Amino acid sequence: MLGTKVIDAAVLDLFAGTGALALEALSRGATFAVLVDNKTRRTITANVQLTHFADRTEILATDVFSAIKHLTRNERIFDLIFCDPPYGKQLAERAANMSSALMDKNSLLIVEHGAKEFAENPAPTKLNCIRRISYGNTTAISLFQKVYD
Repeated sequence: MLGTKVIDAAVLDLFAGTGALALEALSRGATFAVLVDNKTRRTITANVQLTHFADRTEILATDVFSAIKHLTRNERIFDLIFCDPPYGKQLAERAANMSSALMDKNSLLIVEHGAKEFAENPAPTKLNCIRRISYGNTTAISLFQKVYD
């Protein structure tokens, strides 16, 4: 779906779980990835070592929202931000809104979410939904770009 946008990209993987999204991006040519998850550090570390990407990754074993604040304070910008929070907990929209501070005009935010999330508000306030793909009645993927005045 992302094609060449992955090549040379700086990647942020929020709610990283196993780290699969970031590690896949690295295998397809991304230059660096930050993986954030407060519960799966051991799994992420093992997968990073298994794939030999330790020199191209940073693992933040902390709350996603604290990590976003930290990265924002350090003025980090990412080309691709993956966000795959647990469904039905209103985490997707909050994470998407906060992530806009980590984006520039060329960045892309890819959010996997429950099909009914974002139903009332199709896009977070600082972002424009450029594509949405639904997979049945349970899952959807939305792609966002930052809105500029």
